[in-house]
Amino acid sequence: MSAVERPGVPVCVVFAEVVGVLPASELSVVGDRGGCVLMAREARSVRRARGFVVRVLDGWGLADLADDAGLVVSELVTNAVMYAVPPAYAGVRVRVVRLAGGVRVEVHDASAAKPERHAYGRGLVVVDALTGGNWGVDTLRFGKSVWAELGGDTARARRQPPRGYGKAA
Repeated sequence: MSAVERPGVPVCVVFAEVVGVLPASELSVVGDRGGCVLMAREARSVRRARGFVVRVLDGWGLADLADDAGLVVSELVTNAVMYAVPPAYAGVRVRVVRLAGGVRVEVHDASAAKPERHAYGRGLVVVDALTGGNWGVDTLRFGKSVWAELGGDTARARRQPPRGYGKAA
């Protein structure tokens, strides 16, 4: 895995620069306010994405959120690997953003199809429970971003029963 740090430069700017320069199958960029990793759309990326999120949160001193955020990103990447139908690009990008009271994790893929609950899967139920319903889907020019926020009021919200499919943004 290649990693780059450039303090003071927005992490997605660095990410775009590095992606244009380095041909890597897995590439990560981490800063003090955000981080992202680009990886192939394959089953082993689920474990890699979880490890990336846990390492980033540990590095930020947010180890108390690492287990839940790792599980959430595992579920979202699993959905991207299993159900996203990319038109051309077969990659997944995981982005972690540090918020004032917690963290936001995002999984970007090239499919426009929104995630759905499946009779044989409980991934979105888990995401909903861990985030207190604070998750949703953003439509992008090429594909979508499925996001979830943890921390702050999420711990209190988790004591309540899940509220459905999450919030659309």
